[in-house]
Formats: sequence, structure tokens, C-alpha cells
Amino acid sequence: MANRFGVCGWYLPGEGPAAITMAGKLGFEGIQILDLGGSAQNYPLNDPRIQELYLAAMDVSGVGIHAIQSAGIKYGGGLRFPMASPEGELAIDNFKKDLAVCEALAIPTFLVASFEVANFRNDYEMANTVKMLAYFVELAFDKGVRVAWEPFCPTDKVLGVLDQVGGGLKLCYDSLNPIRHGTANPPDELRQIGIERIDCVHVKDAPENLIGCCPLGKGVGKFHETMGVLKELGYSGWIMAENYFYLPPMSNFGDGWDLAAADLAMLRDVAGQGAGW
Repeated sequence: MANRFGVCGWYLPGEGPAAITMAGKLGFEGIQILDLGGSAQNYPLNDPRIQELYLAAMDVSGVGIHAIQSAGIKYGGGLRFPMASPEGELAIDNFKKDLAVCEALAIPTFLVASFEVANFRNDYEMANTVKMLAYFVELAFDKGVRVAWEPFCPTDKVLGVLDQVGGGLKLCYDSLNPIRHGTANPPDELRQIGIERIDCVHVKDAPENLIGCCPLGKGVGKFHETMGVLKELGYSGWIMAENYFYLPPMSNFGDGWDLAAADLAMLRDVAGQGAGW
């Protein structure tokens, strides 16, 4: 399987079908989406009429949805709470609702991020996260959906969660987060984790102060070195552009549309040959 290139829809200028259409016009093969607010918006993406708009955009553009990410889990913090707590129950409800969206839109991957308020900060919260992720994996397996976890913690904790949850949990590996959050050196971490545990890769770059983004290969995100390690290890799969195309300081480099197109061209040039590249 050759590498395939997608984009994180939450950094395009419009959510929903418009983002899918834009991704197709830019030349991306796939997209990852948020769920339009989830529980905070009374689960709009579970409305079959809205789903029809997504299906139509996918059909016309030829862009598939690789993964959905729950806003309620990402921003609600429930991942680190006990499953029976109000926070935990809300996270589970968000997961179940979005799992139904995966079925309706043929989305193969559910992306769960331990992002900021959802990131565990001690062993107790880590244990809660493990239990929650294991439950998510069980629910998703029954529906033929993969769970990809995006961590924001040191490598030993990443490996600890993966080992405790088991082989059903894969990683959404972000090439910049370990640098930005000071948790690891991505090339070294990738060798420790191994590509067999990776479902997809997010790539972005950043200026020296690590605030915001810059075009791939022009910052301190070790883009070329990290891509080189993926090639060395034989990675072949989805690589998702996640730069903040329309936000400063990246927007100082030009128009967001052109910046997204340039990042895709860079990805194709560096990682366009699949395993072995």
C-alpha cells in the first residue's frame, strides 16, 4: 500500500461538506473531521439529512473521511475521569453517537485525543484513560471501526497505555506535538513505538518559538528527519497535513489555499512512494 495523503478538516476555513469539497479541489485523498460539536450542539452529525450532505460531498469530490474526532471527548475532559462519573458518561455518550456516524458515513477510524483538558496528569487519571480507551476499542470493534489515540505525554506513558489497552488500540502519531510539549524527540520516539502501532500520522511544522505553524520543512519540527525515520521503518499508510493554514504566523507566508497545496506537494515529494519510498 502506498502512502495516502489527507488533511485535518478543522484547519480548513469551513467545516463539514465545504471542507470535504475543498480537500478534493486541493488534491487530498482523504480528510479527518470533527463532529460539528457533538453533545454541545445536540449531535447534529447524527441527523440523516446532514449526513446526506456529507455523502454527496464525498461522492462529488472523491474524498473519503478517514477519521472522525469527537469534540465532546477532546474538549470535555471525560477521558481521564471514571467511566461512571458524569464526565465519563458524557464521553461515552459522545463516543457512541459518533460511532453511529462512522457506520452511516463509512468512516473506518475513530480518533480520540488526550488533548489539554482531556490529558491525564497522574497515575489515577492514566488508569481511567486506559479503562475508557479499552471500552471504546471494544465498542468500535463490534462495528468494524478502529480506534486511534493521539497522546500528549512522554513515551513511556504512551507505551504504557498501549500495552495496557492491548493490540486493538493504535496511535494517531503527531510529528510536532512531542517537540511542542517537550515530551520526546519524534525520530527517536518513532523507533521506540514501532510503525505496527501507528494508524495514521499528523504532520505540521512550527517556527523556532513553537507558536503556531509554518510550511512543512521550514521550521523546527524535524519534518524531513521524521519522514526519514518513517521511511526507514517501512511506514505505509495515511499521512495527514495539520498545519494551521489560515492562522498566523503561517498565514504570513501567503494565502491559506496555496499553503495547503504547497504542503501537499511537499508530502508527495518526500513520502510519495509508499513503503520503501
